[in-house]
Amino acid sequence: MCPPRTKPVSGAGARAQPMALLNKATLTPSKRELRDAWLPTRPWATGEAADLRPVVAYRFDDPAGEVGLEGFLLGGVDGSVLLAGVRA
Repeated sequence: MCPPRTKPVSGAGARAQPMALLNKATLTPSKRELRDAWLPTRPWATGEAADLRPVVAYRFDDPAGEVGLEGFLLGGVDGSVLLAGVRA
């Protein structure tokens, strides 16, 4: 397990609070398998999901740890860019 990242703090005696825990896990099905099965069902998605390549991924977690949003920018072979978001 990776050490938690901390959010900036200010003020005398302030302590940093963990932002997120990064766990090493094997997901079945994988995020890519889920994405490749889901994208063709979207009316706005064009082309083949397998032709998309990850450009960048990010995750936002709420401070209470109740919900998060994970996003993926995917690049197509034709130069197009697709943003796919997942609530977790």
